[in-house]
Amino acid sequence: MNAERIHDFRAAALWAIRAGGASLFGWGVFMVSARLLYGTIGTGQLRMAWTTWMDIGQTHGVFRGLPLMGIGLVLIVFGRPLARWIVVPPGTGCPACGYPASGDAEPGCAEPGCTECGYRSAGGAA
Repeated sequence: MNAERIHDFRAAALWAIRAGGASLFGWGVFMVSARLLYGTIGTGQLRMAWTTWMDIGQTHGVFRGLPLMGIGLVLIVFGRPLARWIVVPPGTGCPACGYPASGDAEPGCAEPGCTECGYRSAGGAA
């Protein structure tokens, strides 16, 4: 997997994370604003916006909407580190010590392996 494909996968993951975060944030804003508007305009009493039941079958949007807004905002702000965590580039070095190696044997060596620790994979290549 080359760097360009990794970048494309990370861009798609970032787009999906931020789209999900924007959806959650928007739904939370809708729930909070609907509850406040129905409570104040619908009944004419500000305290009705904060009661747990308004006798119209409406659940409390503020207590459900604020967490949705918070989670959505976190996904929007921290989407890039999440995308880097989700799409990890494959390792290019020695799996034992992490020494950056090209995977080819050193000139003059009979068998390929890590030039630092001597690790040899099951397939014979480092």
